[in-house]
Amino acid sequence: MTTAFRKSVRDYYKLERAGGHRASQALICAKHDARYGMVEDFYCRVITPIQRRKHKLMPDYAGNEQRYELPCGLHAIVKIEYDTDYGPPWENCDGHGVVSNWEHCGEANGRWELCEDHYSRRYYDWRETLKIAKRDGWGLGDPMDAVRRDYEYLRAWYNDKWYYVGVVVELYDANDELISEDSCWGYESYCEDYLCSEARSWLRWMLVEYRKQQREERKQERIASRFRDAMECGV
Repeated sequence: MTTAFRKSVRDYYKLERAGGHRASQALICAKHDARYGMVEDFYCRVITPIQRRKHKLMPDYAGNEQRYELPCGLHAIVKIEYDTDYGPPWENCDGHGVVSNWEHCGEANGRWELCEDHYSRRYYDWRETLKIAKRDGWGLGDPMDAVRRDYEYLRAWYNDKWYYVGVVVELYDANDELISEDSCWGYESYCEDYLCSEARSWLRWMLVEYRKQQREERKQERIASRFRDAMECGV
């Protein structure tokens, strides 16, 4: 890892943390940004075919699912689904600016328009947000830059440049019987590396538990077999 790459990772990591993301998620996204760069805006990434081939556990898009063949006749189903129950990021995550309730179209009073629905709008109060940014130390240098990034992040969510998704992993046996499943919701759709990592981690845990269960069943079968043999021999 070169010095320039490490510095880029650190810079992107601070930006991700300023955006309110968990430390582990921020680090994964920071490495992704440092390696591939960013396009359009801070939170809208282009996923190339090369990047997709890197990750063996990742459906192509939300609402799709893929099947992955595993040893011993097992297979896994990985689904990425839209999380329709997760609310706006400014209501569910810390580290975001001051957003108004829906207001009938009127004066912005210096605020930035965040989103519009027919005759109602929400506004981003950048002045109050700047006070929070200065108080909490947002950004790498100029707090106003962090405020602008936060505003673009929230607007990107409203304009469907990114969205919340859930990851579902299911493990099946050779008879297509469900062995185990796990899921989690509320992930940002642009963090593909992190979603892949989560799916692999869950599947690894499922396989470990499945093998433990198999070993325990074989052990119990041996004990039962020895008991039957002893009873038949009159011991």
